[in-house]
Amino acid sequence: MGRTDQDIGTLLVFSEGKTVCALASNEVQEVVFLPELLHPPGMPSLLEGVMTLDGMAVPVIRLAALLGIQAPAIGVYTPVIVLKDAKAALLVERVEDVFQPVRADLVPAKDGQSFNGCVIAETRHKEKDIYVLSVDRLLLEEEKTRLAEFKALAEERLNRQGLAVS
Repeated sequence: MGRTDQDIGTLLVFSEGKTVCALASNEVQEVVFLPELLHPPGMPSLLEGVMTLDGMAVPVIRLAALLGIQAPAIGVYTPVIVLKDAKAALLVERVEDVFQPVRADLVPAKDGQSFNGCVIAETRHKEKDIYVLSVDRLLLEEEKTRLAEFKALAEERLNRQGLAVS
């Protein structure tokens, strides 16, 4: 069953509406407050916008769009989880906690339980059910390709404007 066959490590717990999810902390680069987002033409619908981080274009995906739930309002202190290597970021309603689950408390997800198998396990923490997500399975291959192409275009625009780091 992939990642749940071994220690999953420390989890970053976050929520969007009533849905509580987690990512392995080694898949997260950093958490920042929502910066000003660029909205270039041709932006894929799953994106909230593009932020710049250290001169790089980082596509910001709204978790609610991936989960198919109504998105809560965005505020000044809305957290953005920047994924490893800044390939993309997840805009979430709230970052809740960091914890190390006991391996015995991780229940592997059943096949077909989630879209594209993005939920790899479930656990409980502070009386909440938590869905452990796989970064690699959040997007379909076609979406990953489109996102990478869009990121390259956004970085090219930043270069032309002199805003990107070479």
